[in-house]
Amino acid sequence: MSEIDHKPLNKIKTLLEFDNVYTAPLHGFRDAFDYYEQCSASRFLSNIQRPMLVVNAMNDPFLSEDCYPDKESNVTFISFEYPARGGHVGFAQFNKNNLYWSELRALQFIQSL
Repeated sequence: MSEIDHKPLNKIKTLLEFDNVYTAPLHGFRDAFDYYEQCSASRFLSNIQRPMLVVNAMNDPFLSEDCYPDKESNVTFISFEYPARGGHVGFAQFNKNNLYWSELRALQFIQSL
């Protein structure tokens, strides 16, 4: 593998620019959009055959509006939840047992089945 050129870093201002310059080419994708399309799980959702919970915080700085499917989505086994806060995989609210909110929510979901 060749050395990574660090010079463009000073000009990069967005995640899209970073993915166009580094992520996509380093992993064999045409550009950031090709990378996003090919790596997205959205095209596989209709194949899920077991109950599943997807939690995306509304204040996740990495997610666009397209990452929040509405309840009309054509998926049978998936429950979507969109808490107002949580950031990007944050959900760092601990309880008295030092468990993450996301861990507790996953357990509640499994117990409800």
